[in-house]
Amino acid sequence: MDSRFQVFKERFSYAKESIFLILITILSLVVVPLLISLIFNVAFDYSNDDLTKVNAAFDKITELSIAKYSSPDEAAKYGHSIISKYISNPDLVSKTMWFLIVSSNIPLLISGILFVFIFRKKDDTIFLVKGNKYGSYLQAIFAFFFALPFLSLVGQWNQGLHFPIEEIKNDMLYSEVKSGIIQHCFGDMHSINELLLMILFVGVLTAIAEEFIFRVGLQNILLKTNMNPHIAILVGAAIFSFVHFQFYGFFVRLILGMLLGYLYYWTRDIKTSIIAHAFNNSLAMVVAYNTGSLTENPSDEALGSFVPTAALFTVFCGLALYRIYQMRKEENITTL
Repeated sequence: MDSRFQVFKERFSYAKESIFLILITILSLVVVPLLISLIFNVAFDYSNDDLTKVNAAFDKITELSIAKYSSPDEAAKYGHSIISKYISNPDLVSKTMWFLIVSSNIPLLISGILFVFIFRKKDDTIFLVKGNKYGSYLQAIFAFFFALPFLSLVGQWNQGLHFPIEEIKNDMLYSEVKSGIIQHCFGDMHSINELLLMILFVGVLTAIAEEFIFRVGLQNILLKTNMNPHIAILVGAAIFSFVHFQFYGFFVRLILGMLLGYLYYWTRDIKTSIIAHAFNNSLAMVVAYNTGSLTENPSDEALGSFVPTAALFTVFCGLALYRIYQMRKEENITTL
């Protein structure tokens, strides 16, 4: 009887955590953007009508871009280049970009912090305080840096995938191109101050929010169900990628999610995956600041010389990950 009660108690525990995580995230995504909208209206003279106008312009630009290019990346670049023809006020675009950044990141950050504070604040699988933690942080940064060429190749392959069902394919292409145009707008940074703000919001705060929700929350919940750890990390990474609603970047985010999942699983220190995630996002912002583009895949002409580099860097990435795995054994870090 005691064992049955214990099983019921455990199942109730992770069911309660799952329901809370879902509800608090949905509630934050509904309520917080309304408050942010009010702040933007008062402080920056930016209203919902402005957002509607810019969205309508983006829709028109997206349709024109798809008609000209079939590749999501090329269509997004073209769409970004003709924004000024359909939106005469660049300040309106800038305000829209910052509204989208703040209203999408802050709700997730709030829900993630609330979840950790309520369910995980005394859990030593969150913030490991013993061991060579700085070595893990450095190795995690190395791993993500060396993974970049391989991820670029995966991104290029992912861009070329097509759905056999035409209607689904068209919907996904439309969503991908519009998101790409918006991301290119994020890359329009004209000062160091703008770059630093982008690193703060998109690099650091996004990393904290997503790691709290997907690794501390979702991955731990899956592990508590006695699911195989590798399956739990894969499922968590797949959900992490899916909720971005960008099929043409799905497999890149899937791999990123798995890398982050293993970093957290091996080190039992969420700071490790947060630092790696923030490094990845922040590096993208720095590249965008220097090139004006958030997405730069190797061209077909350069692909021949790029593949060996990607292969070599992937080996270095594997060595960095293996070192982190070895640190877990050396420091006797037990996983869930």
